Amino acid sequence: MRDARLGLPITLDQARNTIGEMVGSIFRNQNALLALGRIRHRDRYTFEHSVNVAVLMVSFARELGMEPSVIEEIGIGALLHDIGKTQVPDAILNKPGRLSDDEFAIMRSHVVHSRDILAAIPGFSPMALAVAAEHHERFDATGYPDGKGGESISVYGRMAAIVDVYDAITADRVYHNGMEPHQALRKLLEWSRFHLDPDLVRHFIRCVGIYPVGSLVRLESNRLGVVLENGREGHKAPIVRVVMDARWRRFLPVEDLDLSRKVRGRQDRILGIEDPSQWGIDCDAILMLPC
Repeated sequence: MRDARLGLPITLDQARNTIGEMVGSIFRNQNALLALGRIRHRDRYTFEHSVNVAVLMVSFARELGMEPSVIEEIGIGALLHDIGKTQVPDAILNKPGRLSDDEFAIMRSHVVHSRDILAAIPGFSPMALAVAAEHHERFDATGYPDGKGGESISVYGRMAAIVDVYDAITADRVYHNGMEPHQALRKLLEWSRFHLDPDLVRHFIRCVGIYPVGSLVRLESNRLGVVLENGREGHKAPIVRVVMDARWRRFLPVEDLDLSRKVRGRQDRILGIEDPSQWGIDCDAILMLPC
């Protein structure tokens, strides 16, 4: 991004190394990298959004059973999908409020800038380019820059649209707080009736889980915990980091609990998702605790 901003030539070596390590990490333990998406800072939004979209796209592609070589190209496209924002004035890019029509038109131009910058890089694959060029296209043809719709958008572009929206609405920004992951998944389902590919939305939800990493959940035992990763039985019985007794509103010694395992003849289960702000729990900080 720095080189693009300065008009310097861009090479893919560093991106390929980063994505290669990312693909390897996700094939070993997808949940570890997904958890990193919860740890972000507002003043580095574009950079961290790019990294997080890459992590989510690689996980998504793995869920869809794509070949590792294809996953790597998708990941490179995702990592660089917003590189065109280097050509958008900072005053517009970081404006703490609603953009005017003229400002929004300039902001939208970042997709064309991304496409032009990346198309000029030797060895940049069509799959990777599609991720960057089509991540703002919409299934009902209401997107930009080309107003494509349905399957005229590549599968990589349709995947990128879902991931880009999900990460954007779960991120804290200067002018608003991000949604909790479970709320964002409900929004994706709502938008899948029009803007997003409904089949791919369902696959994405399976990828991140009905209780996404970082969600605060209430257990049948009236304890509260933060979802760490999937358990042996998948998304419905994840591994939860227990931190509070909800009855007494009292913090507990940190304990990681695999809900797919019975402990002393009994098995806890999730009753529902809770709002962390109502309990004074910082889910991101809980994810970073040693245990």
